[in-house]
Amino acid sequence: MSAVQQQEAEQMRVYWKFIEGMLTNLGQLPLDRIQTMLKFAPNYSKSIDQLNVFMEAARREGLVTVSNGMWKLNR
Repeated sequence: MSAVQQQEAEQMRVYWKFIEGMLTNLGQLPLDRIQTMLKFAPNYSKSIDQLNVFMEAARREGLVTVSNGMWKLNR
């Protein structure tokens, strides 16, 4: 992972609680719906591609799973 990607991942960690709350309350969601809802979070200005990179990193860490484009918390 490049230094820029690491910095972006650290910035995205601020929004993990928002994502975790969405997936807890609403169940599995497509990436575009997560992106739309995150736009209501303070100072969120990431692209959907940046969100995808973050979500893939969370998947590798075992925090979430993705199936048929639907993301859900790994419980």
